[in-house]
Amino acid sequence: MNNPYDEVIRDVQSLLGFLSSEINKDVTGYINEVIRAPSQYGYLAIPMHNIAREHGDLNEVISRILPKLKLINKVVLINGYLNIGINTRDYASIVLSAINKLGSKYGISDKCPPTGSYIIEHTSANPAKPMHIGHGRNAVLGDSLARLLRFCGASVRVHFYVNDCGDQMPYVGIGYYVSKELVLNRINNGLKPDEVMGIVYSVTYAVSEIKRLSKQIEQLKKENRFEDANKLINERDEWVSVINSFMERDKELTEALLRELGKFEDLPTMVKQWSKAYEDGDEFVRKIIREAVDIVLKGFRITLDRLSIGFDSWDFESEVAVDSGGVSKVINELLRKASQYIERDDGALVFRLISTPKT
Repeated sequence: MNNPYDEVIRDVQSLLGFLSSEINKDVTGYINEVIRAPSQYGYLAIPMHNIAREHGDLNEVISRILPKLKLINKVVLINGYLNIGINTRDYASIVLSAINKLGSKYGISDKCPPTGSYIIEHTSANPAKPMHIGHGRNAVLGDSLARLLRFCGASVRVHFYVNDCGDQMPYVGIGYYVSKELVLNRINNGLKPDEVMGIVYSVTYAVSEIKRLSKQIEQLKKENRFEDANKLINERDEWVSVINSFMERDKELTEALLRELGKFEDLPTMVKQWSKAYEDGDEFVRKIIREAVDIVLKGFRITLDRLSIGFDSWDFESEVAVDSGGVSKVINELLRKASQYIERDDGALVFRLISTPKT
């Protein structure tokens, strides 16, 4: 006996079989509807509203069935649910016997997937700032799946895909570049690496947004579009509030970032330039951003170690998708074999899932 719970289900099947005979109606299919019962009513429950409406009070029928069952010691029909209680002493004896028999393999089930090799990629948070609760959820789910598969005898490799491309990374890289000494000083003094870099990223992003909005506000005022300008002023004020919140967390680092980032006349454009340079393999930009990313990942590992969650491999998007030429190959194949799904929009290639006639 590998799974004690199967003994309970077998008893439930017997219950439904006896009940079918008593009421002259096949209800054995209800075995697929078994759910956990509210604790005050029993251990399991089966929604049987139609049967309750057709046959009314089944207590007399149930009383005749109970002596024929092994583990079930109570069955009560309440609000259309057949609530089932079990003899916990007998069930505990079955559980203990299974544990003694199976040892470290207790819990193994015929529901385990076929043994084989699996790759599980999970968490894979963007390396720009600390992980949030959603990443924590994904990490626990992914790790639990890996552990269960290994328990079932499968070969499992757990993988973290580092998304080091895109516009988020230049914010981290530029902010780190102008505040590197302060950042490293804080980490060397025991602050969590990803938390420090989270300040760098957030302040850099906020400054870039303020510069972008200020430029748009100025243009709108020149065009006498004051109502539109006022909306953007409110949005800019929100970003100023973000910076003020980081002033309270680390005034020295935030002020240094504001001072150094203020020297860049067009920070939003600089971010775009760094993003392209990074994907093009520019040595200077690659070095700075990769240093910043590695610091964030160091912080991730500290968090994951606290949960005893580990990874067997780490891949960087820049290496897998860009340096390998993989993205270009996929795009070229799409253009060659599925051009009817491809459109151009302001210089970008757009892949449509539904083919549209070309004019």
